[in-house]
Amino acid sequence: SDVYLREFKNHLVYAAEFSCSDERLNRVFAAARETCAQCTMDATLDNSIRERNSGPCDSFFTLGGYGLLSGDFSLERLFFENYMLPKDYPDIVHPMIPAFYPCSQFSAHVGHITTYVPWFFIELERYTDETGDTSVRDAMRERLLEIATFYRGFWNSDGLIENIRWWTFVGWDMSSTFTKGVHYPLNMLWAEGLDVLSRLYGKPELSTEAARIRAKVREQSWNGEWYRDHALRDAHGNLVVQSDISELCQYYALRFGVADPSKDVEFWEKTIRTLGRSGPGYGKAIGRMYPANYFQGIMIRHWLLAENGRDREAVKELGYLTDMADAAGTLWEGYPDMSSEIVPFPQDNSMCQGFTSYAANLLFRSALGLRKLDRRNRRVLILAPDNGLDHCRGSIPTAEGPLVYGWRREDDRIVEDVRLPPGWSRD
Repeated sequence: SDVYLREFKNHLVYAAEFSCSDERLNRVFAAARETCAQCTMDATLDNSIRERNSGPCDSFFTLGGYGLLSGDFSLERLFFENYMLPKDYPDIVHPMIPAFYPCSQFSAHVGHITTYVPWFFIELERYTDETGDTSVRDAMRERLLEIATFYRGFWNSDGLIENIRWWTFVGWDMSSTFTKGVHYPLNMLWAEGLDVLSRLYGKPELSTEAARIRAKVREQSWNGEWYRDHALRDAHGNLVVQSDISELCQYYALRFGVADPSKDVEFWEKTIRTLGRSGPGYGKAIGRMYPANYFQGIMIRHWLLAENGRDREAVKELGYLTDMADAAGTLWEGYPDMSSEIVPFPQDNSMCQGFTSYAANLLFRSALGLRKLDRRNRRVLILAPDNGLDHCRGSIPTAEGPLVYGWRREDDRIVEDVRLPPGWSRD
């Protein structure tokens, strides 16, 4: 027959394999890998239908997934080159970077997204650390430090960003409607961005600035139970913290150093126990807690669980993604039940969203126990987790060959199978 089907996908990601005793997690991994394959053909895609490149933030997760699954960092290098090579961008005020480039919508609304700029810094630090490639960091030094100065132009008398001119977007939920005035999640994220620039370029004064921002956010946003999202000016020009509280704001506080799980234990435990898609307080943890969508809030929640060794909870909640995996074979930008007239989540064209590739990383971490992968020094930290599974096995590609690790429970002990590539060692 002359009839055939040609698939446009990135075959490199199929080098990674994963299986465990929970079939739901196997389906989630397959969906995350399939999503990654469709959204990383010759460049990263926001999703497989829009066919525009990822913006910073999306790219942090998409390319984080792609790097783990494929062992290839050329697409991430290409992503940064799109921003590194031009001296300036059409209709974008200098020194800012566009939200999506080179296929950006250049307009006053989405020419750039204020929250995506610090995500660019965060991803650049990860790329530099993972690859040892310092050329992008060095080439963008002047522009990125200029951006740090540029943002100071939006400081209020408290030294917080207020009424920044462009789109501030943090996810497909109500948290993205609380961005006027002083938006505390943006300031939390910006503090993290300053810390990253401080480490990248040896600028300790930026870390001092970040600490001051975090302290002021804690002072204003925290109400004794939760972090509130924003503050507005009253008729007399006084700054009044509003009562709106989103789930995402709590995760931003924990992810970006405003709160510390090891020190703010009561807040951390309350957040983990009562929020999340499965939490008993979901949507109503306090008078009115606005729930988070998968992009970005629930993804960051899953990261927090994995990062802080809450593997049992992480594995349980990652299993809930089977609703997406079973419906489409890929993972989505958000939950269909989160769409509303106020926040119209575009569920019709976001059912294969590149950022969800990162679910594979979280499975390798909390289900398998892959804690740290150092490709440059060829070292790996693996700890079989206490997560309720009976067995788990995974394989990822490296330049020296596949790294294979598996474990299974036999009575009261863990039996491991470790196969490291030549020249690798286990910490």
